[in-house]
Amino acid sequence: MNPNLHRRPGGLSAPLQDLLLMCALICAMLIAGFSLAGCEDPEANGGLAPDAETALAALAAQQGAAVEAAQPVATVSAPSTSPTTSPNESPVWAGVPLNDLERLGLRGLALNDYDNEWRAGLTEGGLVRLYTYDTVTAAKEAFRFHAVAASSIWTDRPAVSTLPGEEATGDGEGLLVLRDRNIVLYIQSPNGDAQAIGERLLAALVETHPDAVYEERQVGDQTVRWDGVGRRTVVERR
Repeated sequence: MNPNLHRRPGGLSAPLQDLLLMCALICAMLIAGFSLAGCEDPEANGGLAPDAETALAALAAQQGAAVEAAQPVATVSAPSTSPTTSPNESPVWAGVPLNDLERLGLRGLALNDYDNEWRAGLTEGGLVRLYTYDTVTAAKEAFRFHAVAASSIWTDRPAVSTLPGEEATGDGEGLLVLRDRNIVLYIQSPNGDAQAIGERLLAALVETHPDAVYEERQVGDQTVRWDGVGRRTVVERR
């Protein structure tokens, strides 16, 4: 036994302490070697260490999700199957071409300064008024008003059911009030041909407003313009 080595009471012997120290050094070297094996070049061993590869895959997935969320998403809407116009909605008339009134047996045209209405005399005596409304609904309401007003004039003449237009009242001879779409016609004929005049005017109705100006005049502080079918518009001053 080496005399320079002194054993502490209750301690390990010197040879046993040397053996434990060597075992600890060997374990440390093995652990370091395993750690280095996990950090080798990926191209040299064909891939990363399992733990590192899993961590990088998770990070890449998170980054991809963030980029996808930041990108604008294009959405394609299916075309609407609803029609832009109700199938029950009736088209509207523009009016009667004012240049054809003489051919229709009318004369002395008078345009209304304040409403879409004109009136003219019959060649053989009598009167015609034509009212143009923006909608069919407005024309229906106006027809009821004109029908009631006219009935008070011809109380001794029965109304006839077979008259032209979508709605009509009168005897068809001396008096006829009718509505067709958005047009209301009031016809008073002393010669008894109100129905024939109404049928001629209905056949002359058009759906298109002409571009040309039929008449323009100053009404108070406003300039009023009528197109070729009697539509009234107020011209704005610039």
